[in-house]
Amino acid sequence: MRKINIKKLQNDGSTSILGTFSLDHNGVVSYIGNETFLENVQLEGVYAVKNGEARTFFPKDGSVFFDNLKHHFKSAYLFAEEEQEK
Repeated sequence: MRKINIKKLQNDGSTSILGTFSLDHNGVVSYIGNETFLENVQLEGVYAVKNGEARTFFPKDGSVFFDNLKHHFKSAYLFAEEEQEK
């Protein structure tokens, strides 16, 4: 199972995990964490290009959504970081 943590920068310079998206072996995305953040992602999705076509992907789109989280959330204040498998 692959996991991506969505992290946010705190005022003191430390980071905290806002939530974690997981992708199972069947391509199903799940999430644990801040529910308001999840609701926003479910409404707005992540913008990406696949097969030369720009569109918005949502958690129900599985791996294409999951793989683009790192590209969508990449600011200094809110960013995605994939956990390394142990």
